[in-house]
Amino acid sequence: CEGTCNDSTCECGETTANCWEDCGTSCGDGTCNGGEDTCNCWEDCGTDCGDGCCNGSEDFGSCPADCNCIPSNHSEEFSSAPAGWTVIDGGESTGDTWAIGTGPGYCYSGSCAFVDSDTWGDGTRLAETLFSPQYNLNGCSAATVGFIHYYNSIESGDYAEFAVQTDLMSWTVLQTWTSDAYPDVTESYDISAYLAGASWVQFRWYYDDDDTWAWYWHVDNFTLSIF
Repeated sequence: CEGTCNDSTCECGETTANCWEDCGTSCGDGTCNGGEDTCNCWEDCGTDCGDGCCNGSEDFGSCPADCNCIPSNHSEEFSSAPAGWTVIDGGESTGDTWAIGTGPGYCYSGSCAFVDSDTWGDGTRLAETLFSPQYNLNGCSAATVGFIHYYNSIESGDYAEFAVQTDLMSWTVLQTWTSDAYPDVTESYDISAYLAGASWVQFRWYYDDDDTWAWYWHVDNFTLSIF
């Protein structure tokens, strides 16, 4: 038994580890050889941030160059006061801002976020804002956002708007409503064009009754897909 490596015969104690030339390669044998590299066999060759492969223990935090996107999905049905969501009670009074409950009209899933001008009557302006949390993009640059809503307009100057911002961009209005949108109107937006280079994204819903007697706006079943 000669056991001569590179004689085209895998014999006499030769293995993929000590003589890949004769025995071939086997990822996982503890030896980085042959055509193995940090991409196709990190188990033997280890990981190398910057090789274009997100593997081993690499993640966006330790190697954003390779692990450039961690997809995530987020949703909120407003069955109770959601963590991380905030409001600004604007206008001329307090206590008449966004709330969680069944609302004066119709919530898609039983409970929703709503603002109600009708309850407060004429002569008290509502300028109310609902904010989502800031969602980490984790290196991703594409996302879609949507929600179901019920906007009841009295068409006297009241309006509603939905806007987006990132750490690189101030608030940008995606849509404004000045007439009825009900019931159960589903909105969906591709916001990928706004995300290049950004670290996080946030949304707001703004309602203004123009200091007149107006109706209300319900928002429900918020969804966000980051990819």
